[in-house]
Amino acid sequence: MADLDRALSEEAIRLFRRYQVEIVEAFELCPWASVAREQGRVRERVVTAPALSVEPALEAVAALARDESVEIGIVLFPRIEVGRPEFERFVAQVRERDTERNLPEPSPFAMAEFHPEAAAVLTPAGAFTSFVRRTPDPTIQLVRQSALARVRRGERQHGSNYFDPAMIERLYEQLERGTPQPEPELPLHERVLEQNRVRVQQEGLARIAERFAALRRERDERYALLLGAEAGGR
Repeated sequence: MADLDRALSEEAIRLFRRYQVEIVEAFELCPWASVAREQGRVRERVVTAPALSVEPALEAVAALARDESVEIGIVLFPRIEVGRPEFERFVAQVRERDTERNLPEPSPFAMAEFHPEAAAVLTPAGAFTSFVRRTPDPTIQLVRQSALARVRRGERQHGSNYFDPAMIERLYEQLERGTPQPEPELPLHERVLEQNRVRVQQEGLARIAERFAALRRERDERYALLLGAEAGGR
């Protein structure tokens, strides 16, 4: 079982990194993602439990929080086969427990759920956000609150999309230098969402949807080989 878990973990991380490079970066859904990856500020952890369980997820979150170099944490669940609504409820439970255990201090991370099931649509906003979050595996994305605070000075927090620390550092440095910044017309998350929608329209919704689907097919094939080899060796 340990060998299988290790192999699944390696495969889950490989597939997530393909999602980041071939979709997020390739279609410029986050124009700073490549810098964050290259600077080593993104870190993945894998939970190989066969069913949704809050405690292993909390352990993964805590491990990422202890590493102060991590500003984007990714928690992957390669063994989990649940629909998006159920996974959303699970992430809400993890978020609630994480908030409770960090009291009276705030939780170190903002959390967002990513899931392979989502319709290929441009509207409404919530459905489109789910579409661009179609990771190969159910995933929790963590963004360090201190990083968000720097980029969101003067803005209310409305949850997280895909932010990365290179963007945060660049805007922070501009603020420190006193570089004039235009007054934002919309909250940051809405501006990022609209930029992503325009980009997807330009590239073609069907083309990007097929890129997501191809990753998911590869994921299913690779996991089937690993799980089949494990079963055959028993």
